[in-house]
Amino acid sequence: MQSIIVFNAALGSFFNGMSLGQMNIISIDVEKAFQIKNAFEIGLLQTAFTIGGALGAVMSVFVLKQLSRRNALVITDMLAILACIMSVSETKQTSFIITRVIIGMCVGLNSVIIPIYIKEMSPKNLQGYFGTFNQIFCTMGILLYFALGQQLYKKVIKAVIIIMDLNFMNSFYYFHQYLTPFYCVQYHLNEKLMKTLNLLFDNHKHLIEELQISTKQQKYGSFKMIFHQKYKKRLLVGLVLASVQQFGGINAIIFYSSSIFDVVTGHDEAMVNFLNVIVGLVGLMTALFAGYLIEQYGRKMLLYYGTLACFISLQLLWICIYSESNSPLIQNFIVMLIFLFLFGFGFSLGPLLFIYITEILPEQGVSLSVFVNWISAALVAQIFPIIGMKIGFLSFAIVNLFAFIFVDKFLIETKGKSEEQIEQLFEQQGRSTQYQQAHQDEEEL
Repeated sequence: MQSIIVFNAALGSFFNGMSLGQMNIISIDVEKAFQIKNAFEIGLLQTAFTIGGALGAVMSVFVLKQLSRRNALVITDMLAILACIMSVSETKQTSFIITRVIIGMCVGLNSVIIPIYIKEMSPKNLQGYFGTFNQIFCTMGILLYFALGQQLYKKVIKAVIIIMDLNFMNSFYYFHQYLTPFYCVQYHLNEKLMKTLNLLFDNHKHLIEELQISTKQQKYGSFKMIFHQKYKKRLLVGLVLASVQQFGGINAIIFYSSSIFDVVTGHDEAMVNFLNVIVGLVGLMTALFAGYLIEQYGRKMLLYYGTLACFISLQLLWICIYSESNSPLIQNFIVMLIFLFLFGFGFSLGPLLFIYITEILPEQGVSLSVFVNWISAALVAQIFPIIGMKIGFLSFAIVNLFAFIFVDKFLIETKGKSEEQIEQLFEQQGRSTQYQQAHQDEEEL
C-alpha cells in the first residue's frame, strides 16, 4: 500500500516532466510561430516557465499552512488542468507567456509538496528509494514528450496531459484518504494518525516519539524561523545545492538540447528527434538505478562522484565546442559527453537534491531552496541563449567543480538518520570547523 500511495503522489512529477519536455520540443516551433530572432526574447519565453516555478515554490509554504499535503496536491492538479486547457487555445505571444507562468507555478508547487509528502509517508530505511520516484516520474514525463511530441500534434499531447491530471486527481482524492504522520502530529489529528500508522508503518511507538520531537523542533512559523541559528548551516547547504543543480547546466540541456543537437547534427531533424529521445532514456535509466544506489551507498558519496562526473564531461565538452571542429568524430564525441553529463547528474543532483533538502530542512527551508532552484533555472534559461555554448559550458563546468568541493567539505551523510541526529551532526561539524580555524589562528600567531 505504501508503494501505491508514493507511486500515485509521484504522478504529479510526471506532469512536471511533461511540462519540462514541452519547453524543449516547442522552443524552435515557438521561435518560428512568433518570428522571434532576438536572443533575449527567446530566453524570456523559457524564463516565463521558470519564474512561474519560483512563484509556486514560494506559494507552497502558504498552501501547506492552510491545507494538508494530500489536499495541496489535489488543488495543484486542478490548477494544472486549468492551465493545460488554456494552453490548447493559445495563439498570441502574450497568452503563451501567461500559460507558461501558470504551468510553471504548478510545477513549482509540485517540486516542494511531492518530495515532502513522499518523505513523510516513507520509513527511514526507504526514504532514499521512494524519494527517487519523484525523479523517475519526472524523467518519464520528459521521455514521453520527447518521444510523442515529435509525432503527434501538440494539442493532442496537451489533451493527454489533461486526461492524466484528471485521473491522478480523482485517484488521489477518492482512494488515498491518508494524511502524513508528521501533519497529523503537527495538528493533533490523533485518529487519522493511527489510521495511517496502522496501515503503513511498523513500530508505531518509536515513530510517534520521533514525530513529536520533530514537530516541536519545527513548530510552524514564518519564513523568519528558517534563518534561526540552528538552521543556518543546513539552510546554506540547501540553498547552495539548489543553485548549483541549475547553474551546473541541466536545464540548459533539457530546454535547449534540440537547439544544441540541431547545430551538432547539421540541422538533421530526424537525428535531433532521435537524440532527444535518448536524452529522456538516459535520464529514466539513471533514475531507476539511483534508488538502489542511494540506499546502498548513501547520499554524500553519490553527490561527490556525480558532481565530479558532471565536471569532467562539461570540461571536455567545452574543449570540443571551443575547437569549432566540424569533424564527425568530434561531433559524435560532443553527443557522448552530453549523455555522460546526464548520467552523472541522474545519479546525483537530479534525484538527491529533493531527497537531501527534505531530510535536513523544515518546510520553509525546502520551499526557500526550491525557490532558489527555480530562480537559478530562470537565469540559466535567460542567459544561455545570449552567452552561447562556449562560455555557457565552461561556466557550467566551473560550477560543478565548486559543487564537488562543497559536497566534500560541508555535507554530512543523512542515510537512515533521524532529524535529531542530523541536527547534532551539523552542530558537531560546525564545532569542528571552529576548532580547526582557532587552531590555525594560533599557529599563525
